[in-house]
Amino acid sequence: MVVVKIHQLKDGISLEQQHFTEAFLDQYRMSNCKPVVTPLMPNEHLSPATSDEIQALKKLNTNYRSAIGSINYLSTATRPDLLCAVITISKYLESAGLRHWQAFLHVLKYFNGSRNKVLYYPRRKSNGITAFSNAYWGNCQVTRHSTTGYLTCLVPLLKAYLFLFQKTLYQTASTF
Repeated sequence: MVVVKIHQLKDGISLEQQHFTEAFLDQYRMSNCKPVVTPLMPNEHLSPATSDEIQALKKLNTNYRSAIGSINYLSTATRPDLLCAVITISKYLESAGLRHWQAFLHVLKYFNGSRNKVLYYPRRKSNGITAFSNAYWGNCQVTRHSTTGYLTCLVPLLKAYLFLFQKTLYQTASTF
């Protein structure tokens, strides 16, 4: 059973799933791996695996979909720092290969170094709204489509996020 532990603190509440994270690391024998500081390798650009790479992943006898589903659960429940990594490594579930598995293991290394992180909601009132956005022009290695995203915070709490793969391929870019 997966449980989100809620801790009532003097100045707010915290949510954590340390037990689930540790069990997840144990399941993939990554509890003693060397930790890394980012959930994805720098400049990670995954693409659909070839049939040979897909077969190589099948020989490992792992359930890639289930593994990604567990990380997705963590990212939506208590670990928003994993959202971009989850979106990136789950994009090619139908055609995952060894590179995708290595990216998944990199996320587990990040887990190992950040297993004590909690989602903290302070009791104090908001300091205002803050919004961030970003776009990667033509970054999909397969389709050359762009990726955009945003998040808004009712400072300091995350309120909404969106990560979107553009459906239209643009030939030019403009900056205003």
